[in-house]
Amino acid sequence: MVSKNIPSIMETGNLEALLLAIEGERLISFNRNEQYFWHAIKPKVYSKAVHYQQTETIYWILFDHQPLTFLIEFLALCLSGKKVILPPNNKPQTLNKIIELISGQVNIVDPDTRINETTISQNNSFEDTKNSQIILFTSGSSGEPKQVIKKFINLSQEVLVLSELWNQSQVRVYSSISHQHLYGLIFRLLWPFFCGRAFANFNIQYPEEVAMLEQGSVFVSSPALLSRLDTSLDYPNLSAIFSSGGPLAPEHAESVKYLLKRYPVEIYGSTETGGIAHRVQQHKNEAWSLMPKLMIRQKQNAVILNSPFIYQKELLLDDKIEMLDNKHFRLLGRKDRVIKLEEKRVSLEHLETLIKEMAWVTECRCIQLNDIRSSLAAVVVLSSEGLMLLEQQSKYFLVKQLKQKLLTELDLVVLPRKWRFIDKMPVNTMSKIIVDELKELFQ
Repeated sequence: MVSKNIPSIMETGNLEALLLAIEGERLISFNRNEQYFWHAIKPKVYSKAVHYQQTETIYWILFDHQPLTFLIEFLALCLSGKKVILPPNNKPQTLNKIIELISGQVNIVDPDTRINETTISQNNSFEDTKNSQIILFTSGSSGEPKQVIKKFINLSQEVLVLSELWNQSQVRVYSSISHQHLYGLIFRLLWPFFCGRAFANFNIQYPEEVAMLEQGSVFVSSPALLSRLDTSLDYPNLSAIFSSGGPLAPEHAESVKYLLKRYPVEIYGSTETGGIAHRVQQHKNEAWSLMPKLMIRQKQNAVILNSPFIYQKELLLDDKIEMLDNKHFRLLGRKDRVIKLEEKRVSLEHLETLIKEMAWVTECRCIQLNDIRSSLAAVVVLSSEGLMLLEQQSKYFLVKQLKQKLLTELDLVVLPRKWRFIDKMPVNTMSKIIVDELKELFQ
């Protein structure tokens, strides 16, 4: 059950008011054999919030694999006005780098800390939570952690927009995405929690588990899992499927439609921006639709985003776009993937697009190697046609065919010198390609 007041409260970013508006009998989360209702979770949130309120430490690192435990700590920290640091993993070197970047005392949340719930009143006064800060980290151009700051009101505004776009109340939400990342935090935890949907307190990792999902449920996933669904399995009809973390190949979108009976909704955005746009890829190079309340404008060669989901309200995008009208656009690739070869500028995005347009190719990633010649290399996942050609002929023959096709648009000096054909791209939990692993293929 969802209070009618929640959307208007979400607009204000008042977390305490949001929590008070949730009905006690609401099912919040579930395991395979257990259910968790708000009347049992609420005292834990308030107890921990008072506990954090009484500590002097401002910065708290929160990492927890279990979604429900994470959510309790996250809500308590935001409610108490602390600054919540969400690392992508809990490896010591990652945490140490993050602590070095923070100017102030940093503590790590221990979810096992015992709090006496019965002695703490839920009528404590909490600070205005709309400005509570959440600090996420993404890899900068150097690969080092880069801080991304959000206010709680940025998150609540994004949840509000999602609830307006896709009103999926009273259904269960399953996910293959980590809630330590912004996409997972919003789509698998905060959106379900505030909008009346129970979320699974476990991760979906394999196609066999997707086949066991409930009919009519929502699945929050990524191209990594959706691209490797087993065609021999019988899948349920789902009410919605979401994908983010990278573009979904058109053939994989079609495969999801065939197997799960509906196209996935792709979300374009980043840790810095939050969600920017969405699309259902029924055709190749389908346009993206801008989220409500957002605006994109082009100024010379720059693309500027205005959004209530970002800390500074205005942000320069790293992507090049083609505006079709004020609400629709096509992505043309990233600005920062332009290199120089033999004094010629080469867009790696454009090169990859040309290669992926060939019938022999499903996926492609081009990288510049750190060898004597700074060689350009291509890593390719072949289609069934490409695999057949490779088997019937040879790698030399296939590479020659690929290069001949490219030569119709590009100079010889900018073509990849080295090629590798692999079964699938190495990706992390957010479906981002692990470039270091690609480079290892050429060592």
